[in-house]
Amino acid sequence: MLNASVGAVGEGVEEVTEEFLADAFRTMADLAHWTDTDMLKTDNILDRYGMNFIGGLIGGGVNGLNTDFSAFKRINNMTSE
Repeated sequence: MLNASVGAVGEGVEEVTEEFLADAFRTMADLAHWTDTDMLKTDNILDRYGMNFIGGLIGGGVNGLNTDFSAFKRINNMTSE
């Protein structure tokens, strides 16, 4: 269970980090063309980061549980040979 929890939080943080980096690079591109576009688009930033974190929690948790159950299954099938 600990593996699933750690995987869930790690994946959630990773997804938020990816979104933040995408926003940072998008902002740098906007700054390069500041006369053409609206700078610093922060529409629904909390919603986007929150949904990325929740999606990462779910995906990382499911993957961690799958890993845990696969390990338990292999241990259960071990013999003394």
